[in-house]
Amino acid sequence: MQPARPTPKLSVVLPTFNGADYLEETINNILGQDYPNLEFIIIDGGSTDATVDIIRRFEGRLAYWVSEPDRGQCHAINKGFARANGDIHYWANADDLLEPGSFHHVADLLTDFSKPQWLVGGARLIDGRGRQFGERVPERVDDTTFLLWSLRWIPTQSVFWNRAMWEAAGPFDEHLHYVMDLGLWQRMHRAAPAIVTPRMLGWYRLHYTSKSLSSVEKSRAERKTHLASLIAADFADARSQGDEAVQAVAARYALLLDELADQCVMLEKMQRNRFLGPILKAYRRYAPWAPELKA
Repeated sequence: MQPARPTPKLSVVLPTFNGADYLEETINNILGQDYPNLEFIIIDGGSTDATVDIIRRFEGRLAYWVSEPDRGQCHAINKGFARANGDIHYWANADDLLEPGSFHHVADLLTDFSKPQWLVGGARLIDGRGRQFGERVPERVDDTTFLLWSLRWIPTQSVFWNRAMWEAAGPFDEHLHYVMDLGLWQRMHRAAPAIVTPRMLGWYRLHYTSKSLSSVEKSRAERKTHLASLIAADFADARSQGDEAVQAVAARYALLLDELADQCVMLEKMQRNRFLGPILKAYRRYAPWAPELKA
């Protein structure tokens, strides 16, 4: 009989700034995973609301916490992971939740710590009151995931990685304020293909004080700039390898444009449909969290 595999240490880093509205629920949710080898780190940016009081109520179950001014969300996350010692890493937002049993499920799938690995699962979409209104379940992660991000975005609430992956692809780019996840996941993809599970792992809370909804246009602008830099770097790398590499990159983008054109045709047909058109129009108007449907 083989000895039981030791439970890997799982490091959770939770950055927050004036996030008292949902913070206690999130902390309870993470601790409620009942994971036996948890390293829980909270990095607060010097909150002026009740955030620090909430953190202090849990400090006996935290590996580390601090409240001090920082340079923004990415800086806070990077500070946290600089202190983390876990085999598995997870970034938690102060207003999101996890599906029961997620940590144990992830520990069963991320088992090789000798090389970079990362895991992508599904997420339930919930509103400010915790009511589910949708799901996000990525079916695959490939180059098109990042180039068509508004169509194929990956929920951060359901992404885990090991220490080797953080060393290969991290840290978060502190120049990015809205698509830092896109930036890191794309670098992880270059380091190793994602393990994709259909299981629900996280709950993505969308409410009108969250960055996702309050800064839709800023996020879109940053995404376009970042994607342009990725495409430019792609062609620059290809040019250094010769004409065949350039042709291969061009062919890949041609396929993407063709696929996008098919999607646009389908959307136009829906808009012209006497039944689906009004529904789609209302959806675009009242769902600013879905930038992929905005003109």
